[in-house]
Amino acid sequence: MTKKITAIFLALCMAISVLPMTIQAASKPDIKVGDYVKMGAYNNVSILWRCVSIDNNGPLMLADKIVDTLAYDAKTNDNSNSKSHSRSYKRDDYGSNYWKDSNMRSWLNSTAAEGKVDWLCGNPPKDGYVSGVGAYNEKAGFLNAFSKSEIAAMKTVTQRSLVSHPEYNKGIVDGDANSDLLYYTDISEAVANYDSSYFETTTEKVFLLDVKQANAVWKNLKGYYVAYNNDGMAWPYWLRTPVTDCNHDMRYISSSGQVGRYAPWYSDLGVRPAFYLDSEYFVTTSGSGSQSSPYIGSAPNKQEDDYTISEPAEDANPDWNVSTEQSIQLTLGPWYSNDRKYSNPTIPVYTIQKTRSDTENMVVVVCGEGYTKSQQGKFINDVKRLWQDAMKYEPYRSYADRFNVYALCTASESTFDNGGSTFFDVIVDKYNSPVISNNLHGSQWKNHIFERCIGPEFIEKIHDAHIKKKCDPNTIPSGSEYEPYYYVHDYIAQFAMVVNTKSDFGGAYNNREYGFHYFISPSDSYRASKTFAHEFGHGLLGLGDEYSNGYLLDDKELKSLNLSSVEDPEKIKWRQLLGFRNTYTCRNAYGSKMLVSNYECIMRDTNYQFCEVCRLQGFKRMSQLVKDVDLYVATPEVKEYTGAYSKPSDFTDLETSSYYNYTYNRNDRLLSGNSKSRFNNNMNGKKIELRTVIQNISDKNARQLKFKMWIKHSDGSVATDSSGNPLQTVKTFDIPVWNDKANFWPLGALDHIKSDFNSGLKSCSLIYQIPSDAQLKSGDTVAFQVLDENGNVLADDNTETQRYTTVSIQYKFEDGSEIPNTAGGTFTVPYGTKLDLTPAKTLYDYEFIKVDGLNKPIVSDGTVVTYYYKNKNEEHTHNLTLVAAKAATCTTAGNSAYYTCDGCDKWFADATGSVEITDKTSVEIAPLNHDWNAPDYTWNADNTVCTATRTCKRDAGHKETATATVTSAQTKAPTCTAKGETTYTAAFTEAWANTQTKTVDNIAALGHDWSTAWTGDSTGHWHKCTRCDATTTKAAHDYGSDNVCDTCGYNKTVPHTHNLTLVAAKAATCTTAGNSAYYTCDGCDKWFADATGSVEITDKTSVEIAPLNHDWNAPDYTWNADNTVCTATRTCKRDAGHKETATATVTSAQTKAPTCTAKGETTYTAAFTEAWANTQTKTVDNIAALGHDWSTAWTGDSTGHWHKCTRCDATTTKAAHDYGSDNVCDTCGYNKTVPHTHNLTLVAAKAATCTEGGKKAYYKCEGCGKFYEDVLGTKEITDLASWGNIAKIAHTTKQTVTKATPTANGKIVNYCSVCKKTLSTTVIPKASSIKLKATSLTYNGKVRTPKVIVKDETGKTLVKNTDYTVSYAKGRKYVGKYAVKITFKGKYSGTKTLYFTIKPKATSISSLKAGSKKFTVKWKKQATQTTGYQVQYSASSKFSKAKTVTVGKNRTVSKKISKLSGKKKYYVRVRAYKTVKINGKSIRIYSGWSKTKTVTTKK
Repeated sequence: MTKKITAIFLALCMAISVLPMTIQAASKPDIKVGDYVKMGAYNNVSILWRCVSIDNNGPLMLADKIVDTLAYDAKTNDNSNSKSHSRSYKRDDYGSNYWKDSNMRSWLNSTAAEGKVDWLCGNPPKDGYVSGVGAYNEKAGFLNAFSKSEIAAMKTVTQRSLVSHPEYNKGIVDGDANSDLLYYTDISEAVANYDSSYFETTTEKVFLLDVKQANAVWKNLKGYYVAYNNDGMAWPYWLRTPVTDCNHDMRYISSSGQVGRYAPWYSDLGVRPAFYLDSEYFVTTSGSGSQSSPYIGSAPNKQEDDYTISEPAEDANPDWNVSTEQSIQLTLGPWYSNDRKYSNPTIPVYTIQKTRSDTENMVVVVCGEGYTKSQQGKFINDVKRLWQDAMKYEPYRSYADRFNVYALCTASESTFDNGGSTFFDVIVDKYNSPVISNNLHGSQWKNHIFERCIGPEFIEKIHDAHIKKKCDPNTIPSGSEYEPYYYVHDYIAQFAMVVNTKSDFGGAYNNREYGFHYFISPSDSYRASKTFAHEFGHGLLGLGDEYSNGYLLDDKELKSLNLSSVEDPEKIKWRQLLGFRNTYTCRNAYGSKMLVSNYECIMRDTNYQFCEVCRLQGFKRMSQLVKDVDLYVATPEVKEYTGAYSKPSDFTDLETSSYYNYTYNRNDRLLSGNSKSRFNNNMNGKKIELRTVIQNISDKNARQLKFKMWIKHSDGSVATDSSGNPLQTVKTFDIPVWNDKANFWPLGALDHIKSDFNSGLKSCSLIYQIPSDAQLKSGDTVAFQVLDENGNVLADDNTETQRYTTVSIQYKFEDGSEIPNTAGGTFTVPYGTKLDLTPAKTLYDYEFIKVDGLNKPIVSDGTVVTYYYKNKNEEHTHNLTLVAAKAATCTTAGNSAYYTCDGCDKWFADATGSVEITDKTSVEIAPLNHDWNAPDYTWNADNTVCTATRTCKRDAGHKETATATVTSAQTKAPTCTAKGETTYTAAFTEAWANTQTKTVDNIAALGHDWSTAWTGDSTGHWHKCTRCDATTTKAAHDYGSDNVCDTCGYNKTVPHTHNLTLVAAKAATCTTAGNSAYYTCDGCDKWFADATGSVEITDKTSVEIAPLNHDWNAPDYTWNADNTVCTATRTCKRDAGHKETATATVTSAQTKAPTCTAKGETTYTAAFTEAWANTQTKTVDNIAALGHDWSTAWTGDSTGHWHKCTRCDATTTKAAHDYGSDNVCDTCGYNKTVPHTHNLTLVAAKAATCTEGGKKAYYKCEGCGKFYEDVLGTKEITDLASWGNIAKIAHTTKQTVTKATPTANGKIVNYCSVCKKTLSTTVIPKASSIKLKATSLTYNGKVRTPKVIVKDETGKTLVKNTDYTVSYAKGRKYVGKYAVKITFKGKYSGTKTLYFTIKPKATSISSLKAGSKKFTVKWKKQATQTTGYQVQYSASSKFSKAKTVTVGKNRTVSKKISKLSGKKKYYVRVRAYKTVKINGKSIRIYSGWSKTKTVTTKK
């Protein structure tokens, strides 16, 4: 939103300026940081200012104290057309955080009297709309008490002011900023990403500090950035920096110096104004600049208009501010322009995005409504913004590069909100729906202007198909009014209209049979981008509104495929999607018969994305309009599978609460996307489900896709169960053909034909139960892949959270200048995408040459793809490079020899460039592929690993190996006498490796297990093997007197009488079972319930009473004496005699080392395998002190000798020497005469560096100072200086480049990265000469591109596109002044803007006729690019004292010049001129003068 300074010149000021006055002596101070200035007054108190920083704008002056406590902005919205508050209801509640039209900016820059301040947003800070009693709408402006010369001392500056998201989302943003300012409360961090934060430039005198200026105060003057009031109390004060991710909060400096946030309507924060001092004009009359003696001054000699700041009026400039070089021309009769205001409109066309030919992509034509000619630049930017935002929604995003988008500048006389004449006569009806009115001006077919007028003209002149118009739209035939224009919809996928307004509305009109296929959307409403995406969903995708109430018409159900009235979940059209993501079936409103699949869809509420049903519908619709799309895979999801919402009957309750119950349940079970981390190590035994839906786009070929799902550890490995089996599953799904494709809105269809929504659609569900013995870990996640028949990954567990990045398409000529009528668009692609685009062969009348930026991964925002074109009549000289022939190998492709042109990227078969290779694949030689031998298989020793290796027959160095997943199973059990066998199975995932098996008899024979019981018959007894039929040798019975065998108990006579014994009842205990009373027979072992043996107990368990089980106390832990055993004991609460013990595995570690005099410590750790016992630790000082270890060597001096401890500094008591006759101590050998024994110390080796040499290691005797090569001192070094030297190593060279600019030299510095020494410095001479070859050109109807010549200060000519690039202003075909921007690159930086002028063609004098004291001059008419002419005449051939007469109309070609002297010779010449607007000002640009002719007047 532009603001401008309005100027008022007072005649009184001019009068006063010439009066004599007394001028006091003044001086011009050198203002420095810290200086004080007293200037101006507020509330009758002079204001003290302090210089807190000096930057490009000059000295920054800050009020020493707060001047008042006022609200930043009112929360009222009295003005419904306000620039700020109408964008958001939150601003109605809290005030606005938009600086540019805030109450604070209005007040600070106003000189108005009380109650007269011009509030820029139209919302005064009046009582009730700012907190407390803080209203200041009746106050005078802040500058009211400043003198004019004081105000003049305040420089009017244009500076950066940050904006928040309502502004930058609306396009109110300058530069290439791309982020919100991070919210840090510390002043040192508050500017962390300031330079990349969204901003616009504002122009004012007085302002509040922003965070960067406040940070500068902190850096320069430390605590001075904290403010105080007049009572000396620290007080918070406003900054002008908003909280940028919020639409209302402002930043402020608290009384403690923190950066806080606060609602603008509160009145308790301080105002601490700031301004930039105009030091060029500021003079002082007194003071030294100290706090006690501040400078007192102003700018009395600065001539400046009266200052105020205001909103601009509507720009009445009637001229285009866009290029009209590419335009279509319409002839509109009264059917479309009954008032004749738009009967012959010129409509400039701009290419926003064109990635392929129009015949391959979906073409979208966007027109503007309510944009004047001078607002078409805004229209282009609005279209770019709305389009870029729309492409962030799926399914548009998947097709973002398959759209060609054109903006048609349909200029209106008036802006939309002013209620004047607009191109399309759009009105907003009582239902808040925008419609093209047929009645407003009686233009009865106005609402058919798209398909009858604009569309055919566009297709003929601009569209690559270039289909000539078939009939005259101004003639309305009877009976076939619409049919002649059906073809328009085959070439234009969508018409759109953007209305220049902040009002919130939208509407779509779709009935191709009757010609309607357009939608209307606002440019600047608070949700403009969302509305555009929503209405595009109606227009292109055929989706209906999901928010309407009432009954659903059958016809509407057919066309709006996201709506239904079928309540049966078995029959609902989206039945295959039920339970997938948020797909449900619910009423769109209470009591409504209309059903929707989701409450969170942009077709219902613009705060959401498209739901899954709408995405599927959109993908199918767009797949009918473009080729090369064969499959749609909805982003898969993984959930814990509980059986809930898994069958149609779970979706019968259609009410709102049931929908939300479903979404809550789903969210609790979700394990994918941003919920990946919800998977945990307690999932053993649970089921998980991988779910998606897949739509086959082909009506000919069925598809087969493989789903793989596994549990992945955080290190990427696959989790296993306790046997080592991987936790994974695989399933294949057959995707049927789309048999009904021909019925689903194919290209050319006027309307949707009833079709089977489920044709070609497959709901895919893969369920896996995690084993109960799964070895899960913290950090595990569910991984998955969806693979096509060739193993290509179509989706995986990262698809949902994948990063996206932006790509911009630019259109340029070979010299790097932009192609007129292009405004490169931006769309979003997945991070790492390789764009596969085929640029259109022509763009307007230009021929494609080459493209930069394709076929490489897109890995950063702002990636630019540039299409280069040239004029078809421009000759191109090929610069050919040979690409040598290359043989193909097994793995790499080869090619035959060919030539490439560096300029146009074309390929040729010959060195002359005469035989073009149009099919670039024709030179390719495909890889030979491997010719593999049969694989070899090897097993390791214990058969746990099996490896397959295959070798290429062509190259034995080409090998592939695969390692199988090996499982084992006992395939033959061992017997008592024979070994058992194990079979190992090696399963490979690689198709070329076959499953291998290996059987090994590695299970030992069991041996016989003889039963302890005897088996016998009448002849003897023996033992049987419990596992087989083997028996021991039969032994004879040894009967006693009772005829019973004493060994086996065999009874010869075997007559039986029960001998019953009572088994008494027994109570159960914790560990032992109890029983009720019963009887047993000693002879037959039968049990009976009675003492007579008549009631047998056949179920012996019936008398059992189960154990009660223990009720344990907490365990006690005991350690044995040496701490090698730790025992845990727990006692049953029921019976203290019941105890359980567990013995731990004890490990020990020394945790404190012993010294000579102190014990060391050992920490014992007892780890139990029993779950009920906890790990115990115990630290004991059980490592004995070491005691001194006295060295056997003596240490001594002249007074005695002693022993030293080898471990510490302790010594034995010194003993006196016992010298013998040889003066040598008999005990320690000390020699009074000091015979020398070397005490050698190692001098470590010194490595060589790049600054000094190194040295080998050597030994030095501490006694005699000599040097030795060895530790024994046998090889003396006599010349240490020359011994063992190691030469210096080379420098590690790195380079820094300080780029040269147009004003300063640069340099290349080579330095050592180790020692930092500068090795060499090369000066890069500054680019001191930057010129245009021509700065004044004459209009010739062609685009003019004067050559740029850049030389450095040595005279060397710099190279274009290597050292600099050049961009030319648009529209440089017409008379005017044009900018040429030189942007330096490579070794140079900075920019330079030059200007050249295209002047009108000169005219010539055709006749010069003399009259009495007059003459008449006639000249040749210049009808093109000429506003008028000037006639100049003089009595001097040098035209001294010449007079000039202006002729204001270009059709006037003669002028009578009278009141001249008679009989006098006059010299006459003529020139043409054109009036143009430059920077908002009208100026004349003149042609050269015609040849001079003479005439002599008559008497």
